[in-house]
Parts: sequence; C-alpha cells; structure tokens
Amino acid sequence: MSHKQDFGSDLGAIFMTGRRLSTWVPAGLCIGLGAGLIATAQKVEHYEIASYGSARDWAEQLGLPEHAQMLEQTLIEEKHADKLLTEISHTANATAAV
Repeated sequence: MSHKQDFGSDLGAIFMTGRRLSTWVPAGLCIGLGAGLIATAQKVEHYEIASYGSARDWAEQLGLPEHAQMLEQTLIEEKHADKLLTEISHTANATAAV
C-alpha cells in the first residue's frame, strides 16, 4: 500500500512531499533538507490540529463531554508539538539561510 492509501489523500500527499524532498535535496545541503523536513512535520501537525479540533467540536455538539475532553487533551498535545517544531524551525531555517 502507498502512503496515500494508508493515510488518506491529504495526509498521504504531505508524507510524500517529505519523502520526495529527501531525494531532491543534494547530499551537501543537509541543513536545507532538515528545514524542509521540519516544515513537512509541521504540515502534519497542522492537519492533526484541524482534525482533532473539529472532532472535539462535534463531540461537544453531540453531548459527549468525556470524548470532547479526551480530544481537547490530544489537541493540546498536538499544539505543543507544533510549538516545539516552530522553535526548532527558527534555528534550522536561520542555519539553512547562511
């Protein structure tokens, strides 16, 4: 199975972007590759944030507070991961630009 089949077309396309990036970037530009892979990871986080946020809202609207609370906790974790990736990307992008 391809990544698209495993994860759906949107998330699969994001994974394939990261995979193609690793073959497009010449070996001497590893710093640029790192910045690109971090950007790809952030795309995944943004996809997950949107998905968990929507699911949490639906759970609230359906009167499922325990499910909404669980999804809210996962959403907080995903936002934290995105914040860490943002901090890392500032360093990686600055280094890649030199």
